[in-house]
Amino acid sequence: MYKQLAQALGFLVSAFFMLFLLSEGLPDISRGHGSDLLPMLPLWLLPVIGYALSWYRELPGVWLITLGAISWMLYHFVQQEPGMALAFGLPYLATAALFMLHLRKQRALQQKHR
Repeated sequence: MYKQLAQALGFLVSAFFMLFLLSEGLPDISRGHGSDLLPMLPLWLLPVIGYALSWYRELPGVWLITLGAISWMLYHFVQQEPGMALAFGLPYLATAALFMLHLRKQRALQQKHR
């Protein structure tokens, strides 16, 4: 159950941020107005790549999602934007937490059936 919730939440969050990037960010960058977005591109891609990876290798994907969310939050806190830090980081941290719950329950079930 936690895995499906994590996958659904991860999809929604990734789709939202990627659609935002495609509709708002890339056109601004191509017109030369989005130079402030360039440092954020790797931060945007890190949790999305982690989400995609989590479909095949759950634990490395979860660590990448977590690293991306924390990096995103740190970036915005350094920029003195605490609201943005929470808005960008918390959805991915929630996704990672659900994946971790799934992995923990999976490990407990494996140990129980040994």
